[in-house]
Amino acid sequence: MEHLVEHRRLQERSAQVVAGREEALVSIRKDIFSHRSAEDLAEHGVTHTEEDARNILATNDLRPQEGLQPV
Repeated sequence: MEHLVEHRRLQERSAQVVAGREEALVSIRKDIFSHRSAEDLAEHGVTHTEEDARNILATNDLRPQEGLQPV
């Protein structure tokens, strides 16, 4: 029985991690694909290009990418 409880906890934690990643992806999309120009984004410290953002979204890889600055 204890094994089932632990399994359920792991499932819940996994769901929380997935939800967190999805929220982060939405945030990236809003920052990158908004109506603002690249210059406007750069003024706010956003240095991702649309291609960088597409690559991040395509791979679901939210780890820091070499050469990219955090938003």
